Amino acid sequence: MLEGNTQGSLNIEKHHISGADYTMDITVINTTIASIKHGTYTAKQDFFHTVIPTKESILTCNCIQGSSLTLNHDNLNIHEQGALLFQENAVTYEHLMKTDKNNKGEFLEIAVNKSFITNLFEEEKDYLTELLGSNSSKLIFDLNLNDLQVLHQLVSHPYQGKLAEHYINNKIEEAHLLQYHNWSYAKTHKEISLHRKDEQALHDIRTYITQNYNKDFTIQELALKAGINQTKLKQGFKVLFGTTTFKYIHDLRMQKALEMIKSNEYNIYEVAEYVGYKHSHHFSTAFKRYYGMLPTKINY
Repeated sequence: MLEGNTQGSLNIEKHHISGADYTMDITVINTTIASIKHGTYTAKQDFFHTVIPTKESILTCNCIQGSSLTLNHDNLNIHEQGALLFQENAVTYEHLMKTDKNNKGEFLEIAVNKSFITNLFEEEKDYLTELLGSNSSKLIFDLNLNDLQVLHQLVSHPYQGKLAEHYINNKIEEAHLLQYHNWSYAKTHKEISLHRKDEQALHDIRTYITQNYNKDFTIQELALKAGINQTKLKQGFKVLFGTTTFKYIHDLRMQKALEMIKSNEYNIYEVAEYVGYKHSHHFSTAFKRYYGMLPTKINY
């Protein structure tokens, strides 16, 4: 059985598959940036499920219930409540699908093209190198509560049409940001060791940024000022303060901008210039992305 509908550029297809000892329902959602495949199944025993990719992609496979073992592709062995992010080639492969203790299974796959990943993480070179460095690269994660919540929101929400596509695309980006956070956290806590001198240098850098957030910095400049290497600056800052240097700068800029706008003493151009934007339209775009509305819509 195949059902389908199109809502603007959002396309949804539903498939029902029946086998000798299993049934599977699959929903495929295609947006302008991604293809999502959500499947639920019931089975009396393990069964095979053949996948035929039609193009290369960066694919996240999430096993929410049950697990998946791939017989002819060593990148796709995923445990229950686990996820795997890798480069998928247009090669047919076969999954051995396993259920949980209640004979049920659920998976969700998110496929995006390489440019989506490289644009989203253009400043995170270590992450891109590890993910895209070779055809056999793969990143393995355990699904935490935040991950599971976003996956649920991807396939269960109240929106329709263009609003639904905006919502889904935002959730796709959020899912990838959570994956990056999981990778960064694991890598940082595995590799980095901060001495007291390094911690003091990072606190000094945070103070410096707080006082000069409207200036443009590079990681290299901040590392030189702190007297530590760039890797330790990026990872150590995240460990100590729970955010990246650039996110910290951006937060300060947006918070100051809101304060200035609410004072009703400055026009938008003056606010943009003060918090470090050369062009007011770039500021307005960033402000809307941060607060959900244009600066001109703020109630004083």
